[in-house]
Amino acid sequence: MINADVARVPFRFYFECSIIVKCLPPAFALSWSLCHTLP
Repeated sequence: MINADVARVPFRFYFECSIIVKCLPPAFALSWSLCHTLP
């Protein structure tokens, strides 16, 4: 039980990191374009 939970942590961390990495560039580009289009 404990070993399974410990083994699951890196997978969850990697999964969340991959989601953040996929979502971060579009959000950054969108905010950057908004900052440069607004006066």
